[in-house]
Order: sequence, then structure tokens, then C-alpha cells
Amino acid sequence: MRLSLVLLLAATLGCKKEGPAPSATAATAAHTGAAADDLWKLAPPGAIGGVVVTPAAMGMIDRGGQELLGVLQQIPDLADARRQVEELMTESLGGPATSLADLGLDPARGFAMFMLPTGPVMVMPIGDRAKLDARFGVGTDPAKLGDGTCQPTQGALVCAQDAAQLAKVGTGATPAQITTVGSRGEIEFFVEAAPIQAAGVAQLARGEVTLRGRMALVGPYAAMLGGGAKPRIEAGRSSAFGVVDPTGMLAQVPAVPLPGGLAADAVASSIKGPMTVTIATGTTIPDLRVPLNDPAPLTALVAGCKAFVPAEMLAPEQPAGTCRITIPQYAMTLDIWVDGQELRIGARTPAAPGPTVKLTPLGAELAAGTWALGFWGRGTMYGSAGFAGVPAALPPELSSMIRGLGVLSELGVATRVENGALVFVVGVRTLFANPPALVSKLLAIPASEILAGKSPVPAEVAKAFPDAPFAQDLAAGQGGLMVPTAVVGMLAAIAVPAFMRYMEHARAAPPPPVEQVEQVEQIEPAAPAQPAAPARPATP
Repeated sequence: MRLSLVLLLAATLGCKKEGPAPSATAATAAHTGAAADDLWKLAPPGAIGGVVVTPAAMGMIDRGGQELLGVLQQIPDLADARRQVEELMTESLGGPATSLADLGLDPARGFAMFMLPTGPVMVMPIGDRAKLDARFGVGTDPAKLGDGTCQPTQGALVCAQDAAQLAKVGTGATPAQITTVGSRGEIEFFVEAAPIQAAGVAQLARGEVTLRGRMALVGPYAAMLGGGAKPRIEAGRSSAFGVVDPTGMLAQVPAVPLPGGLAADAVASSIKGPMTVTIATGTTIPDLRVPLNDPAPLTALVAGCKAFVPAEMLAPEQPAGTCRITIPQYAMTLDIWVDGQELRIGARTPAAPGPTVKLTPLGAELAAGTWALGFWGRGTMYGSAGFAGVPAALPPELSSMIRGLGVLSELGVATRVENGALVFVVGVRTLFANPPALVSKLLAIPASEILAGKSPVPAEVAKAFPDAPFAQDLAAGQGGLMVPTAVVGMLAAIAVPAFMRYMEHARAAPPPPVEQVEQVEQIEPAAPAQPAAPARPATP
């Protein structure tokens, strides 16, 4: 899993580009789909899962791996991170390697792996068979690779644990599950093995990746997400937004006693529908709004907040009808109050309007969609207003964390339920989506100066590269990344245990009727409930 993340980061680094990603064209999309189709055709019939990596993605991985190591090498306080990456690659790849050619693979051709009940079938883009055998092979028999039997097919080496499958290679087609995703990508995958039915595509450009897919749901999990809603944004003034429809989950809240004679289920039932949050450009203060069908329980809870908010978080001044709290680690003060039929969390006195920042293609797509859960934000750690008392030299662990946060420029996560399937979009854009010259100048800033917000370099490079994504990220500020990163952290803590319970429930559940099986396996797409996704960046 760790190696997969390294390879994905390498792929987003490896796309040849000196400036912002160009707009996609129909020819580019068709080329991506055709390259993936050629690999899917090699699948033997009866595959229950598979992944294809197009030649374009293989080239990105090859170039990106070399660039990633180079980036880590030029930053002294990331020496430990470089060592860990090198150790991981050495352990996983059977020895030191800085390119696919070192492994005996051809980065100009695609890779594929198909899962069958009798074992995997792999399509290997061989560049130098002797190098490949030296790392992974057993002997030099051209008909063997490890414990698999191999044969050359369409310029690649196809290997299978079940030799009988080799005669069927080349008779497949693009899985129907891929067509339900609605997009094509440089990397595509599907799984059709109970209890999981899922499909997805990864769309790559330099410094960014967007993952789109569908996953069938069973049991009560489809009902846990609400019907969905569109995010609330202020055009040109929102660096982050989010929406969540908690009605399905709130219905399961137990009657736990709360301070002031209230009960948790009564408070939950007073919430009317989708919650929305925005962060204005140039600020870190969220504007969270929760619609209420009965404001009385939340009004009482706010009035009695001293009973459950830690004393060190209560602000010295408590305005009437307001629970004012402080979050020292973020140097932030938040007001909590009930305004008519809404619970509000933010600032009762809003900050002055920030700079105008245009939505990115991913942000515009998520803003136009209807989601049961959707969050998006853009910004940069290099736009930090700074923290007082930052030492000139930071501990290595803190320095690495600041560097890691500085790499992130945009994050979006959104999902909804359609026809018993979970539809999802996950997009990440990093600092490396910018021209290399800009990136080098920013990486040269000491981590302590990033945290303190003292360096003049970010403003200088934004002025020097006005058309690069970083210029708008800097204008958005640091706060734009607070919503999606906080949500992802919470989802990781909640979703992993929930997914394990989902798997256990699915295995224990009796098989559904034949008609239901057919519907789940096909994962039929619903009628479009939103505008079409905006054009994705072109594959370099």
C-alpha cells in the first residue's frame, strides 16, 4: 500500500509540463480510452478483477520516480523522508532502482493484471528480460517468470499461474463496470468479487490526480447517507466549501443524556437537513450552518455550553446568546449561536471580504453537484499568516510535516448514492502542478519560515508566475485547506472501522434474489442529477 502511494505521487510528478495544465480535448480523452481498451482486450474471460496502467501512466511513473527522489535530495530537512522512500522501493522492488528500466521494464508500454479464480494473469512490458529475471525471476527459462508460465503476446510478456489461461488471453473487452464510471483514465480498475463490486479510473496530470468510481452497497450502509444537497458557496470568495446530509446517521443517535436535561436523540432530531460550511478567501474562520426544524434544543445547548466545553477553551468574554470558544493551536476564536432556524458556527462579526479567487475545474464540478457528503478546498501552507515564537530550527518531525502540508494545494472529496451504488470523486492537486522553477524557489524556503509566515518568496514567485495555479492558491490563503483536510482526517478515523463492519455484514448476509444480484453487478447509472463534469486536464 505504501509503495502504491509513492508510485501514484511519482505518476503525478512525471507528466511533462512547464506551466498550468492545458484544457482537455475530445482527441485526448479518446486516446486515453483507446489505450486502456487495448489492455483490457488482453483479459481472459471470467476475470473477477483487474487493473490496467496505460503507456502514458507508465511514462509518468518512470519520470516521476526520478523527479521525486531529486526533489527529496535538494531539501536537507527531508533527508529522512528520502531514506525511507529509497528503503521502501529497495524492499519492494528487490534492490535499488531509480527507473523502470532498472527493473527490466519498458516505460513506453502498458501494464495490466487480471484476477481470476485460478490465479492472476499479468501483462508485463518487458524491456530487458535479463534484468527482470535477476530481480524477480527463477532461472532464465523464457517460458517462466517466478512461478508463472509465460508467453509473448502483442509485444508484451503475459504470465499466468494457470497456464490454461494463456490460450484465452486477447479475447476480452473493456469491462462493463468501467463504462458505468462515466469517465476514462490513465489507470483503470474493477473488482467483482463478493462482497465488493467496484470500479474506478484515475486521471493523471502533472502534480494532480482525480479518482472517480462506483462501489455497490449492501445492507444498511446505503441508507446511512442522506439524499444530498448542493454546496453553499459565494462565487469568487470561497476558498473552501462543504456539505453533508446527516439525516440518515442522525436517525441512529441514541437517547444519551446531555447537560441541561437534554437528550442526544432530541438534539439530533431537531436538525432539519444538510449542513453546509464555507471558508472565505484570505481567512481561516469557517462559516458553518445547520438548518433546524426546532431551534429550542440547540438554543438550550448553546446557553449551557459551560457545562461541557473545557474551561481552557472558553473565551473570557461570552456575548449573550453565544458560546465563544478559542482553539489555541490555530490561534482561532469561534462563535456558536442560533440564528432563527439555523445553528451557526463562525464569527458573529464577519471579516472583510478577501481577494477574488476563481474556482478550479474540480471545485466547479463539486460546487455544481448534489452530494450526500462533499468537501473541497484550495490554498497553500506558504500563505500562512504565521505563528508567533517559531524557532529558527524545527525538530525533524515537525519540519517534515510542514513540508508535507506545503505540498498540498487542493483537495476535494464527494460522494452520493445512486441505484444502490456509492458514486465518488476524489481529487488532489499538489505544488508540483506548477512550473518547476517556481517549485524550486518555494522548496528552498526553510520550514521554520513557512510556519512563521515571514518569507517574502511566496509573494515574489506568485507575482513572477501570475498564470500558475500557485498565484491563486496564495490568494486563497491557508484556510482553504482546513475544511477538506479536517474532514479527511475524521473520515479516516470513522470510515476504516465502518468498512470493516461493512465487509463482515456483507459476508454474513444471505444472497439476494437473482434480480437484485443482476442489478448490483451491473451497477446501472442513474439519470444525470447534475451538470456534466468539466473538462479534465489533458494528458501530457
